Amino acid sequence: MKVTASEFKAKCLRLMSEVGKKHESILITKHGQPIAQLVPPPSGAKKPWLALKGAAKIKADIVRPALSDKQIAKWLKGEARHLHGAAH
Repeated sequence: MKVTASEFKAKCLRLMSEVGKKHESILITKHGQPIAQLVPPPSGAKKPWLALKGAAKIKADIVRPALSDKQIAKWLKGEARHLHGAAH
């Protein structure tokens, strides 16, 4: 199906529903030249994140910091020295 940009603007919601139901693309033109295409979503696109289900495993506590307080303090001291040294 082919529609002009002005027709698409006027009938946008209806045309989107039609594409979803019929699973057919609509070519949108302006001054006779194609400018866009409205295509149906790929199959299974209602919840694409479900394709990742089971792909990841939590192996540790995801809430607590990755570094201990001692490691953070050590890193901060090193970062402060780095910044102090860069100023000179």
